[in-house]
Amino acid sequence: MLAQMLEKGTSGAPIEEDSTSHPLFEGGKSWVHSITTISSPNQGTTLADGFSKIGDGVKDALVGILSVLGVAGDATKAVFDAQLDQWNISSRIDGESIGAYFDRFFSSKLFDLSFKDTCLWSLSHAGVKEENSWVTHG
Repeated sequence: MLAQMLEKGTSGAPIEEDSTSHPLFEGGKSWVHSITTISSPNQGTTLADGFSKIGDGVKDALVGILSVLGVAGDATKAVFDAQLDQWNISSRIDGESIGAYFDRFFSSKLFDLSFKDTCLWSLSHAGVKEENSWVTHG
């Protein structure tokens, strides 16, 4: 997929990037002469398929564990800055409970099952199938 993007740009890809945002998205770079993979999930992995189904359970477990441990103070704010600003997920807001933070965190488009610009989508069987349909072989 990287070789395809470098050579032809992202036109026609499942997620087309703006070619003016970075020169690598323009195409025209025939830099890759060979690709070798060893033990990689070229056809997807069932592990990625399962991760998309555990969101609420993980959220509830994290909130419960943090509540029991009583770590909802300033230390939690520092620990739970997910540093996912590219997804518009900021750190906890002053006065925001850990439960409210996780509700806001997990309501991001990043966790929407139809959102495809993530590694979990790319590693899932459905994601691999869709992305491989874009890549030409030859």
